[in-house]
Amino acid sequence: MTRRALVAAGAGALLAGCGREEPAAEREADVLSRVLAIELALVEAHSALDGGEATEHRDHVTALERAIREAGGARAPRPAAVPSGDPTEAALELERRAMAACVDAFGRVSRGPRRATLAELLSADAAHAALLLDALGRDPLERAFADGRPA
Repeated sequence: MTRRALVAAGAGALLAGCGREEPAAEREADVLSRVLAIELALVEAHSALDGGEATEHRDHVTALERAIREAGGARAPRPAAVPSGDPTEAALELERRAMAACVDAFGRVSRGPRRATLAELLSADAAHAALLLDALGRDPLERAFADGRPA
């Protein structure tokens, strides 16, 4: 290899590292905060139904707040809005949103314990959605995916 080829290869490698910066990866605390906002709304929605699920969602809130602190976050988000209308339908909609948020967050969170928290929440939210569907007189397994996506 000639000296000219070596210099050209080095310059090419140097220039490959230049250019537009990649956008900063979204902070894990922010990703988890979106899930927390929905879980806070679920506490409110399930409290209106007088079900024991409100207590379980309070536990989810506590677990998410801990995970957010561990990820360097501090501020709690405002709760997501509870849909208007039938309280059972509203809770079902929020459970589906929570499941979709957990699935989305799972791919954006790198630490195993935080992923485990998301997996636990996803499982519990799927169970709650099935109970709500049953309470509405609908098939608890009406779709292939518990968050409402079609197969």
